This record gives sequence, structure tokens and C-alpha cells, in this order.
Amino acid sequence: MGSGFFYIQMNKPVKAFNLCYLFNKEDFEYAFYVNQRIFSKSKVGPNFKLHFPHLTLFQWYGHNPDLHHLKEEMKPVRLEFTKISFLKDIVSLDCLLSEELKVLQKKLSAILKNDIQTPESPESCFVGKVHKETVDYVFAFSQKDYDPHITLGKGFFDERSLEIPQGIMPKHWAISQMDDYNTVPSSFLTYLSF
Repeated sequence: MGSGFFYIQMNKPVKAFNLCYLFNKEDFEYAFYVNQRIFSKSKVGPNFKLHFPHLTLFQWYGHNPDLHHLKEEMKPVRLEFTKISFLKDIVSLDCLLSEELKVLQKKLSAILKNDIQTPESPESCFVGKVHKETVDYVFAFSQKDYDPHITLGKGFFDERSLEIPQGIMPKHWAISQMDDYNTVPSSFLTYLSF
């Protein structure tokens, strides 16, 4: 990931989008390490060889958003991690919802809520075939309390004593059409650097 702007045209009229902070291996090796430990055993869920680790700021079904308006509002917020959490078979790195992150997320949500659409066939809004849970998660995102986290994988993870990484300052943000498990595929990506 270099600095600058990268855009791949997405040809579906309504898409499932993710606005997020994006991390590459150089910036956040910890996420890649944990992901490959999980994926090497489970073979399902996010694979950071094909997807980017990310912290979602907003997810929705809509049209291509106004990048200029978002670029004016986006800014890096230092992320502080609190714990590794396990919800069913999903392994996540939880992030403190600081006042600065809360304000940014609310501001971006207010902008993007105007673009929310209800697709006739939500399954077709993603990059590939998706599970029902993925479709439902996007519908519910704007209706629930914001829970900042980085999904590290899906499956068994036996290193519960692994040390929590120190905080990180995001260097990139992205708008991506999503893949299954609400992942950010590297081939359908718009990203910008701060």
C-alpha cells in the first residue's frame, strides 16, 4: 500500500460498503500473525493474504459514496486495544471507544446514512458468495451501538495468553465493497493515506 489514491470501478448499482481504517503488514504485523495462526487451522473466514485487516467505521448498502466529502472529515485517531475477545468462533481485537473515535464515527455515520439503500437482492451486493450472517450484519450496523474491533479470524485460537499489542495510529483509510465475513478484499478497494 503506497500513499495516494487507488480506485477500482465497481459495477453493481447497490453495493455492500465498508468505510474503515486499513492496516498493512508493515504497520500491523501482529494482526497478520494471529490471522495466519487461525486461518492455517480453520481454512474459513478472513485470510489476510487476500483481505486487509481493518477497523470498521461504518457499513451500509448504497451507491458509490462521495469521496470528496468523506476525505474532508476523515482523520486518523489513535487506537488503543483492550483485549482479544471470542464470540462463538470469531476472534477479535477489541478497541477502546475513545471520545475522539466516537465523535468521528458519529460524524461519518451522519454523512453516510443519507446513502443507505435497501437492495432487492442483498447477496448480490458483495464481491462473492456470502453467508446470511454477513448480509444481516450490514443491515444491522447503523441500528446498533458502535463496537470498534479488528476481526482477526474465524475458528479455534489456542493462544489466549497472547499479549495485547500497544496502540496504533492508522495510516490509511478505505472504502471497500465487502466480501464474506464483512472482509475487505484487496481487489475491490478504494483507499487513501493520511
